[in-house]
Amino acid sequence: MKTPSLLKDRKAVGQPLALIVLLVLIVVSVVYYYELMSSVAGNPFSGSSAPGIGPVKSFTLLTDNFGYNDTQGGPTITVNQGDTVKITLIGKTSVSHNFRIDEFNLKIGGEFGIVKGETDTGEFVATTPGVYHYYCRTAQLGGHESLGQKGTLIVK
Repeated sequence: MKTPSLLKDRKAVGQPLALIVLLVLIVVSVVYYYELMSSVAGNPFSGSSAPGIGPVKSFTLLTDNFGYNDTQGGPTITVNQGDTVKITLIGKTSVSHNFRIDEFNLKIGGEFGIVKGETDTGEFVATTPGVYHYYCRTAQLGGHESLGQKGTLIVK
């Protein structure tokens, strides 16, 4: 018995169509799996550049006479554990100032500080929750922290 040509045409169309449907299902499954795994904490594909490192939090501090950002002392800086903290120090006075956080080995402005028109940047990873203090202490002028140029860093 001879197969009708209409049936042959259906088989010819059905095979490529089945292949296309199969490929679409595979792609959708891979995308779903990737999205599912990206939401799992600690997954290397979750968008974090390294385990334990969160987003970058940036702060800009202007040096003042015995303060930062037009305040006596300086603003309270609050970040989360795992955040990369980037601090930019901008010199606003002719007196040199720097910025230090001992617990994170951060020294912005070097030993001699920066003056009006100069800028320096430093960063660290906030690894341990707690309350820390930042301050100004330059080599040639001593500690401005004793004159009130200090502030608080909170790592949640």
